[in-house]
Amino acid sequence: MRRRGLLVTLGAGFAALVPPAFAFAPFETYPVGAEGQAVAIADVTGDKHNDVLMTDQTRLFVFRANANGKLAKPVVYPTAGPGSNEWNGDLAVADLNGDGRLDAAVADKAGVQIFLQRGGRFAAPKTIALPFIGASIAAADVDGDRRPDLVVSGRSDQDSSIVGLYLLSNRRSGWHLQKLDARWFSSIRLVDITGDGKLDIVPLPPGNVVPPSVRLYLGNGRGGFTQRDLQVGTENTDAPAALVAGDVTGDRRNDLVFVNEANKPWSHLAVMSGGPGGDFAAPKVYPSLDMASAVAVADLNGDHRNDVVVLHGFKKLGVYYQSKDGTLAAEQLTDLPYSTRYDPNGVAVGKIGPGAHPDVAIADNGYTKGLVVVRQP
Repeated sequence: MRRRGLLVTLGAGFAALVPPAFAFAPFETYPVGAEGQAVAIADVTGDKHNDVLMTDQTRLFVFRANANGKLAKPVVYPTAGPGSNEWNGDLAVADLNGDGRLDAAVADKAGVQIFLQRGGRFAAPKTIALPFIGASIAAADVDGDRRPDLVVSGRSDQDSSIVGLYLLSNRRSGWHLQKLDARWFSSIRLVDITGDGKLDIVPLPPGNVVPPSVRLYLGNGRGGFTQRDLQVGTENTDAPAALVAGDVTGDRRNDLVFVNEANKPWSHLAVMSGGPGGDFAAPKVYPSLDMASAVAVADLNGDHRNDVVVLHGFKKLGVYYQSKDGTLAAEQLTDLPYSTRYDPNGVAVGKIGPGAHPDVAIADNGYTKGLVVVRQP
């Protein structure tokens, strides 16, 4: 008999403005015997059903879903192999060659591996060589030519001075590399944060930056970017462990949303509300369970308001539902398998199967060592 997952509420009681929460089903585990790094939900088999992709440091796994959302044993595609850099293995999904099929790009030891979809499977990968181990990657059209480009960052495991953030422009003649900065980042999001209709780069700096800050790259829509440094806190404990952008205040402007990997009383979720021209309000802090290390933004309950999903080390998934007044309700928790922490790229939200609401896929690097799926009705 299928039962609903237990939900626990943190913080003050709910107001009448709080939307109804949907209970999650008990988590499902799909062990692969290796530490999960990054995860994505997309149809990469051409059957119009969303599949789940996951990486570790040496492989890309594709869990094919049927019409009912049941996941098959994964098809495994080797990548270029591990380095000593713990962050390699991020992935991005997009139609990279314009054939109407979704492909995958994996950041790894060689730089970037491009997996093109052929007949419901991926062909042997093609390598885009970079001077460092690829750590993070994102895909979207940032130069206005209607072809998805790649933004990738990484560092050398042999020489700490070799780091970089690169734009890989998807040209008809091939991939054109442009170095944007001599920094590396552990995750990358491509989002319009200025409201000008052009995509910007929102990266997560590794480790603690004092004072806590992020560097934004504001796009001009033609592949050019202007840097903007933004302070996001005052104490070391304010430093983001995971960072995304999305409208979680209901004003149709994208906000910065991040968590810190700390214990109470310092653990929190922070929202910096976006304003005109890319200005941001001071962080609004929400209480959070300990040791948050991954975060995502999506409408979980179908009320057309974005909510926030947080992964906590030590067995919990948290959800902050957005209220009608544009604030976030107190965090609600459901169980996960034991894991001390998650990669900042280790959570994805999307529909897997015929359910009315999106599900959560997790790249688990703890005791499961594989994929974890938490479904909604």
